[in-house]
Amino acid sequence: MQKLILLTFFSFFIISCTEKEKTYEELEAEVLCDVLPQLAHEFITTKLPPPPPPEEDYDKYNYKPLSIEDFKKLREIQKDSIKLLAKEKHKLIIGINYNLFEINGKELDIKKKFFIDSQVQRKFKINELEKSNLKFKYFEPDSIRLKGEFINDEGVSSLISISRVLFNSSKNESFFELFPFGYMPSKIVIISKKENNRWVVKEIIEQ
Repeated sequence: MQKLILLTFFSFFIISCTEKEKTYEELEAEVLCDVLPQLAHEFITTKLPPPPPPEEDYDKYNYKPLSIEDFKKLREIQKDSIKLLAKEKHKLIIGINYNLFEINGKELDIKKKFFIDSQVQRKFKINELEKSNLKFKYFEPDSIRLKGEFINDEGVSSLISISRVLFNSSKNESFFELFPFGYMPSKIVIISKKENNRWVVKEIIEQ
């Protein structure tokens, strides 16, 4: 009888410790929560230095033209600052398209043949990205098309749109596309891998 009780207790313990299999949408959210903060310096626009005064006023304002090297250093300093802020909870507010775009299957085969199952377009669920260090403010596509509506929105650092996240057959590598300005013309392709129970960016391809 005692053995039966112990066996029953052990069985319940095993069942309770078994992790519930995540839905596809939960896997997507897990990737985006981990990966988007790692990419913040890629889609948050760094601030350009103020325009120089007229050349005849250089002496008046003690102005020295910024060299290309100095400009690059300034950009790197700003990017490093963004990287640090992205590691802190909700220090950066990002405007994001409410819709996750569908990825074209034929286009995908050319890039990475081992990725599977293109998913149809869908909307984000409420609080789907709440575990991310970044804080998101959602925008409908029509709002994004009206240029300037999001620019003056207080606290929003940038506006992005992203595609559905696709996985390999083992679901330990992922692929998605990010549009840094909300829509065309440019996009970034991100490939990440799960390491030590966390998704880590492995490759960034600008297109």
